[in-house]
Amino acid sequence: MSFEAHDQLRKRTFQPGQWPLKTIDVGANGVTVSANPLGQIYQISSPLDAGSKYGIMVAAPWDQFDHRQRTNPNYVREFRKRPEKMLIEQGTGLGLDFGGVQGPVVTRQVQDSIGSHAQFEYQAHGGASFVQTALKVNDDGTITHASKVTNMTVMNQIIPVTLDLEFAVSRAGYGQLTDRGEVAMPDPENVLKTFPGTNGAGVLGVWNRSLGGWMLVHIIFYNETTQQHIEVDGSLFPWPGVQQNPPARSIRRLIQEIFLGPGETLKLVVSFRPGNDAMGEEFDSFSEVEWADEVGGDELFSRQDGTHHPGDVEHRHLAELDGFSMDRAETIESIILWTNVNYILGCCCVPLSGPQGDGTCCVADHFALNLGWPRDNYWQMRVLMKLDGHTLARLLPNNLELASQYEGKIRHALTTHLTWLFKMAVTSIEINGRFRYFWRRSYLVNGMPKDGEVYQLDTQCYPFLEVCEYFEAFREEPQTRYIIQSILMTESFNNILLDLLSRQDGGTNLFASDETPADDDLGEYQFHLSSNILLWRTLRKLGKLLSRQEFRHLQFPGVVPPRSQLASAAVTSEILNSIADVTKESILRNFISRHAVIASGGDLQEIVTFAYAFDPTKHPEDPTRFRHYHDGNDLPTLYAQEWGLLQSERGDEGEEQYLSHTWQRTMFWALTPGAPSAGANPGYKGFGTERFHGLGSDHSPGQWTLGFFQEWRFAQMVGDAAREDKAWAQIRDSAQFDGTFSEAVDIDTGLCTSKTWFSWPGAMIAENLIETVVGQVEDCRVG
Repeated sequence: MSFEAHDQLRKRTFQPGQWPLKTIDVGANGVTVSANPLGQIYQISSPLDAGSKYGIMVAAPWDQFDHRQRTNPNYVREFRKRPEKMLIEQGTGLGLDFGGVQGPVVTRQVQDSIGSHAQFEYQAHGGASFVQTALKVNDDGTITHASKVTNMTVMNQIIPVTLDLEFAVSRAGYGQLTDRGEVAMPDPENVLKTFPGTNGAGVLGVWNRSLGGWMLVHIIFYNETTQQHIEVDGSLFPWPGVQQNPPARSIRRLIQEIFLGPGETLKLVVSFRPGNDAMGEEFDSFSEVEWADEVGGDELFSRQDGTHHPGDVEHRHLAELDGFSMDRAETIESIILWTNVNYILGCCCVPLSGPQGDGTCCVADHFALNLGWPRDNYWQMRVLMKLDGHTLARLLPNNLELASQYEGKIRHALTTHLTWLFKMAVTSIEINGRFRYFWRRSYLVNGMPKDGEVYQLDTQCYPFLEVCEYFEAFREEPQTRYIIQSILMTESFNNILLDLLSRQDGGTNLFASDETPADDDLGEYQFHLSSNILLWRTLRKLGKLLSRQEFRHLQFPGVVPPRSQLASAAVTSEILNSIADVTKESILRNFISRHAVIASGGDLQEIVTFAYAFDPTKHPEDPTRFRHYHDGNDLPTLYAQEWGLLQSERGDEGEEQYLSHTWQRTMFWALTPGAPSAGANPGYKGFGTERFHGLGSDHSPGQWTLGFFQEWRFAQMVGDAAREDKAWAQIRDSAQFDGTFSEAVDIDTGLCTSKTWFSWPGAMIAENLIETVVGQVEDCRVG
């Protein structure tokens, strides 16, 4: 990260011409907004009703995803970069604009909002005006985009106001680099209606009949000083009628000039309300909807301590631009922690209700892949699980009320996500005339599968692991027993577990997978190391859970899958532990292998490591029997020793030492730069001289932030301080301006090269920073 980018992370301040390459994102209850540094909106997303086949609705100023291009990775990458291109061009977004040079801009997330409220401050019109903009997603799903423009001079001003409402409503893109299933695409036609509201307000409605989703927009202009409403000029609105997606975009927008006397403040409020209405009845009658004729209170624009007068706020604004008035307790580590936690809670957790109860789908990100992904979800939920009441109180000692709000929101997300996984997500599928039971790669928020028949072994493990760790985290709470019992009694729990166990290979005692944790085809190497490590870990955890007295008596309503050697409803802790033991022995027997590497001196030498995957149909001496590789997505291999895989069942210290050395050698090899032709890990990108050389993935070019995390965490595990410092510097300097992380970065600059929004690495990095931030908070209090 350049000094300029590092300064953005610390201060979130953007000079004219130096905007970030990532949007400012806020959200609540499944509704999200992405904006530029002026608070202008690039995209709004909102979940449709549970019965919709489209999942999520978006309102945006660009054309909808081209369904015909869904299997074209180049198109998918370009579609994901649309907000980035607008930021590079410093393009205006939906909402208000006041013309002229604007900035530098100071942006901030309002901490008490838990990711739903952001503020933007800047001078305009040569310093004659001070603009405060607020962007907030309210609990009822409406979005407030509001600005206060204050005349800071002793002269009258004419404020030029433009209003961009040229957007279309469609479904989310869901573009995947390795697409395995399609989602229906609605007709692109949008219907626009406009009419005047009370007190000079204006109202716009945009409805996609085929999608069954609409967006209503309400606009109020108000002189806060004179307490007078100002009529919104109808010419600011797009023409009513029928338009095709993409929306018609004006080259030059009409301006409404508003008089503002010395010291006066103009308040302008644009409210967006997304809605579901397949029949169009509510949309057709929206002129009768009574909008609250409110211009918003000072809390929208107030600083954390309550300061809200424009003169006082501008004084602080100028001080922040000079580097003063910074919160001493706000460190790089704390920014990363809170931003990623807030992103999960605000932008990724989508609540929904159905006959199964209240559930929460957690999407991988809110823009590129707003799909429920059981693998990503585990790591997202895991960081939340680490933030118990005691830890939150240590992190927020001066705001215990906020700590309590976080605790309640986190507990609700964790509990209802289990409901979504086991009661809402569709897990049965008919394949060749037989029903099988497994979690699919990804899901629409309503629990309908996005992907088809592809089977991922690791995806089956993570939900079970999540159940076990939920119980471990909250076992002292009286309701936890009943929550877990309700999950254990679901058909999904038992059917998927029985189906999973029936897939054990009789020759190797291992479990095959169609794809890697990177969603890449395993081909002939279907026995995959990290997936089998994860399975072993899961079976051990499940065995421990089901051995508890309160769960031993449960009768599971299961269906025996084909080829199963288990009796119906015969899953017990003893069986799970036995299969786990056999799986562990098979992992250690089948994956340890030798392969040749060229040492630094040029000599050829043979090293013993764990293979990435193997093909049992090939002879043990065949060098192509094993695939030697390691991927940024293969976290279970990193945790193999910490989870106890390398412990000897016989207490043999020599065996444990051998296994530990083999694992360490595997990870050192995986995290060492070099040419694949010389035997180095093909998954490692770079030659060690580049600033951001590191572990990547076949799935997408470049160094992955998950790879930086792996090297950082491995260095901590083995006590390698130099490696730890190097990896932390790469993490810190590849963080985006707000503390989130992209999927992959450029090897020289650390800037995003793939998927700007990606919650998984941020969740893992945040989890590993919790104790560091607690220590910083405590040191700050002492200091």
